[in-house]
Amino acid sequence: MDLIAYSQHYRTRTPERRLASDESLRHNLNHPGISRVVLFCESDATPVPEGTVPSEVVTSDERITTAKWFRWVKRQDSSIGLLLNSDIALDEGLERLDDSFITPEALPALTPISNQPKKQSCGANPLRSR
Repeated sequence: MDLIAYSQHYRTRTPERRLASDESLRHNLNHPGISRVVLFCESDATPVPEGTVPSEVVTSDERITTAKWFRWVKRQDSSIGLLLNSDIALDEGLERLDDSFITPEALPALTPISNQPKKQSCGANPLRSR
């Protein structure tokens, strides 16, 4: 089953946040398990890096809401739609995501795990499903 990742690319308040967001975006745009990326970009965001995954850039100065994401996902055929925070980089194990979507009502959430919440780093935190 195809996996379509939806995320945002926007201006950030700090250079550290920009670095974490850009690193995750570059990683996801080159992830072999992702079929396509739909990126909601603010008009004054930094340029979107090149990647190996086909991507669609939607210019929008509004942050994506869950309702807006659901409207986009409903347009898909039989793909998995995954809404990602801009600082989430998907890694190994993504191919097992098909097992989580055995019913149409399944909606797992991937969140970062941190043993040191005040010192989170998007590259060092594994993900878990809730």
